[in-house]
Amino acid sequence: MGNNASSPIPAQIPSVDMNKMLDEIDQEIGDEYSNKENNRVPSGVAALSFVPQQNRITKISQLFTFKKQLGCGASCCVLLVEAKDKSETLHALKEMQKRDAVNRRLFAQEYKVLNILKEHPNIVSFHSCYIDKCCYYIATQYCSGGTMLDRILRQ
Repeated sequence: MGNNASSPIPAQIPSVDMNKMLDEIDQEIGDEYSNKENNRVPSGVAALSFVPQQNRITKISQLFTFKKQLGCGASCCVLLVEAKDKSETLHALKEMQKRDAVNRRLFAQEYKVLNILKEHPNIVSFHSCYIDKCCYYIATQYCSGGTMLDRILRQ
């Protein structure tokens, strides 16, 4: 007598055109960092019109060379980077992941605060802001010597 137990039938996996799916994802992401007139931002979401078109790039590595990680917090990491232009200037580059929805608002708020305080002698100088496919970035003056807490404790 044969075995009456039927073997499980594998679930039917839908056919997926990976190229089409990747193109659709790329279009969704691309719309967010493109500066199209018809690209409307939903109500309650920070508009990012302050980011210049030339600073909406595919990858931040086009403009900067990564040197080391300076620190990480709840919403971002701060990296030491060197500009790839002729100046080779060092910057502290705050990197905020787009996948964390709150970072869009935090990015816009920090930009506004840094612009208001840009002439203050005790605030790091704002350099520029950038957007690529995965992150928001704020580039500021690099101040060596550790954190503010480190400096206070040394005095």
